[in-house]
Amino acid sequence: ARLARRPWTAKACWRSDADRKNEPVLVVDDNEPSRISFKGILEACSLEVTWADSGEAGVKAMALADPGFELVLMDWQMPGIDGFEVLRRLSGSDMPIVIFVTAYDEFALKAFEANALDYLLKPINDDRLAASLQAQADTLGALGRFADAEPLCLRALEIRERNPGRDDGALAVCLHALGTL
Repeated sequence: ARLARRPWTAKACWRSDADRKNEPVLVVDDNEPSRISFKGILEACSLEVTWADSGEAGVKAMALADPGFELVLMDWQMPGIDGFEVLRRLSGSDMPIVIFVTAYDEFALKAFEANALDYLLKPINDDRLAASLQAQADTLGALGRFADAEPLCLRALEIRERNPGRDDGALAVCLHALGTL
């Protein structure tokens, strides 16, 4: 007997803060059943999803998106250009957080070398996808904390560089703001 996929609820969603509602997400996969498998959790999390059925369509969607996508769930093997070529075509400042989703485990190392956040195997396991999405949310939170703390951190590093023996606590405050203390 085939197991039914459990329905996703707002409680199962990792996001609780309202300002992340409707976060733009791109799903790039040439396989329609795979795209459908994402639908439940992405809708439960109130994400604004754009679907692309090829690497070329993914590149085009990313070029046209304003604001850009914060997350891309992408297959690596597709007709035309593959997921790795999609990443090569993006400039550094346009690079979203990428989670590769594929049926092939042998390209995981290559995905992480391309700075993917995660590498999920098909068929999609809902709990594993939820954990990956939580990691994405945590990564964005850390980046936000860094952006807020960046001026303080830069100033602290300048002070330490000019006066190696002096510690006015600014670096500790910077690390605390980043959540590392």
